[in-house]
Amino acid sequence: MAGAGAVLSARTEWTTRRHRFPSPMEEALLGALGSAGACLVSNPIDVARVRLQLERGRGLKLHATMVHICKTEGGPALARGLGAAMAYNVVLNATRFSSYSLLTAGGSTEQQLPPAVSGFVSGYAAGYISAPFAQAKTIQQQGAGSSKLS
Repeated sequence: MAGAGAVLSARTEWTTRRHRFPSPMEEALLGALGSAGACLVSNPIDVARVRLQLERGRGLKLHATMVHICKTEGGPALARGLGAAMAYNVVLNATRFSSYSLLTAGGSTEQQLPPAVSGFVSGYAAGYISAPFAQAKTIQQQGAGSSKLS
């Protein structure tokens, strides 16, 4: 029954590994990857939202604005500002998750800050560091030349 012992050993090792806290670098990588994936889905909606905010009096809905952008500027216009949006989200979430992990001592009890304080400090720092990317993203999503939706 050497095989059963090996299976039990592998199961114990997997269970032990499953409860390990991720390192700050792993937190940063996971936060960056997750936000990059979400950005691919949400950027077209964000482009339409920015255009709607610029054109308050038109009365268009989100879907109608997306269709209008595709008809007048082409489908790739919905990807406008994707690079800056990805950079913003990756920097924001990588900084936020890794600094939160560091401030809470990575799950250990040594010099641990309260979670609310750690969350506030890491969120503030991440927002401060990523603010230039947010501005670049919004400027790129406005569209070519003017703020009018034709």
